[in-house]
Amino acid sequence: MVYDIKTGFLLAILILSIFSSMAFESLKAEENLPYEQIIEIHIDTSKEEAKFQPIDIHIVFDNPCWVVNETSNSIIVGYKDKNGFHELESQVYDLNHIDENHIDACNIVFLIPKEANGEEVYVVRYSDSSVSKTNYPDHLSVTDNHYFYEPISGQIIDLDYYKIMQDKYIIYGVCQEGELLGNGMSNSVIKLKPNSTIFETYNAEQIASFHMSYSINPIGSTTGSQWAKDVDKSILIDGNLMVRVRINGTSPDGKIQTDNIYTYYYQPCDRKMLFVDAHHRILDNCEIKGDQEREGTYAILSTIKSRSATIEKMNIGRILPKIHFIGEDGTLKEYNLPTDPTADPAEWILSTTDDQDLGSDCWMCIDDPDSGLTHGLIFKSNTGFLNGTFDGIQVKASVHQHVKLPGLEADSGDLFAMKNAYELGVHDTILKKGTDISYPVEFITLHSGGYEAIAREAPIYKKLVEIKPISGGGQTGEITEQNRYSINTYIHLAPSFPLGSILYAATGKNPTYLTVELCHEKDFVSSGSPNRLHIGSIETVDKNASFREKLSIHRDVFDIKNSAIFKTIRFPDVEPGRYIIKVYKENTLL
Repeated sequence: MVYDIKTGFLLAILILSIFSSMAFESLKAEENLPYEQIIEIHIDTSKEEAKFQPIDIHIVFDNPCWVVNETSNSIIVGYKDKNGFHELESQVYDLNHIDENHIDACNIVFLIPKEANGEEVYVVRYSDSSVSKTNYPDHLSVTDNHYFYEPISGQIIDLDYYKIMQDKYIIYGVCQEGELLGNGMSNSVIKLKPNSTIFETYNAEQIASFHMSYSINPIGSTTGSQWAKDVDKSILIDGNLMVRVRINGTSPDGKIQTDNIYTYYYQPCDRKMLFVDAHHRILDNCEIKGDQEREGTYAILSTIKSRSATIEKMNIGRILPKIHFIGEDGTLKEYNLPTDPTADPAEWILSTTDDQDLGSDCWMCIDDPDSGLTHGLIFKSNTGFLNGTFDGIQVKASVHQHVKLPGLEADSGDLFAMKNAYELGVHDTILKKGTDISYPVEFITLHSGGYEAIAREAPIYKKLVEIKPISGGGQTGEITEQNRYSINTYIHLAPSFPLGSILYAATGKNPTYLTVELCHEKDFVSSGSPNRLHIGSIETVDKNASFREKLSIHRDVFDIKNSAIFKTIRFPDVEPGRYIIKVYKENTLL
């Protein structure tokens, strides 16, 4: 082999230069960030479930820390192991300024890396003078949105919500106010299926509610802060790793106020978690009536199922078949949840007199043992809600067939974390004026692992929530109040069968009918079925009923005074902009 001395000499110089450059950059970083403090996180990061757990912690600096704002600062977070220092993406908020360009404390967010093995040490590095640092990718966004869908005239899904996106996918819709087919939705959360890019009914995977509701007459009816109007809402934080919103609303009768904070952290994994700081205030005595099964809800997991032969958007969801939780005696409880319920009003699988209270493990879930799909709730504690005998959480469950028509079926299965209103044979049926109830709770979804995975998550949540700052944070999201409008659409020269969509649902037949879509530029906004005559609620009808009986269910629900010459549909709460209206004829007779 012939060796070129000149080439070898140049190669040696190049290698030496590279190592010198690396050493210089490392030394330069040390010089620019002279201060370092250890971050204590108090969980075992060697466990698989610790990977990508969000750390949200308050830091008090030993030295003045140079910070202009949340994105222009000297703060770097990372971990040290035998291979040196490894920088992590991070976010800072709640800056406590001691002068224009320095702080002495703030909150820091970062994720446990997948490389964690339990031996690493987490640190924050910073400087008291100006430095430049890497701009991290902005993984998250939160925006104020409206959704409207009227699949059948008078049957409405009408929501104001915060849309939480991770990279290009929608993770949650946090509902500010509105209704879903006759159910109040304020302070409810819609979890979307993985990889959803559009907020639509067919992408809904699970609903979790954090309002407070209670039973009233007639049996099966409820009221509470889920029907809040004139809601006070705000985006508290819109950062690269964490977003936070607040929704404050009062029940229409002025008796219950719910003021919740919702926090989502970037999760580059299958697991999705929404952290809720719930606050309820009873402004006036509330008497529990009706079936007396809802004595005050702390949280609800609702699995929904809707099936339609021709309305594609109404083919959504499924009721998961199992309920699991650890009872107050420390043992695992398992119950079957009927996946095709026929009860109207609801059938209570776990009722008041079953007296099943949540144990100190503080988790409960609905799951599918075959696939491992699980939706769960994890509380910080199973006590501290009320003073006295009725402190704690009672677990209840029900199934309900909301609509049963030849052309449309809608069912739900619900798991409740309730006020512990039944102890020693005594049933407390009053929510007392002046009561304040506050608690943190995590809404978690896992697509594998089943209830066992929820059980492993619970201890981590209970430790991390102890160090999590409880303040709402500075309002860093851009808040703009826009005027909203309604678009009334009148359609003519488009013949179709009168009340076609209604007759489809009532009879299961396939008459021709119209649907209308509203698009903002190219983006879908709302849709529905136009009619001259609008209707109210639809009652369940026996599948063996005659054709005449099926038609008669609409006899008393026609809204005559709002009838029109032309087929009409109204799209409410529309932002200013350019819109395209698309009209489709369904079931054309060709």
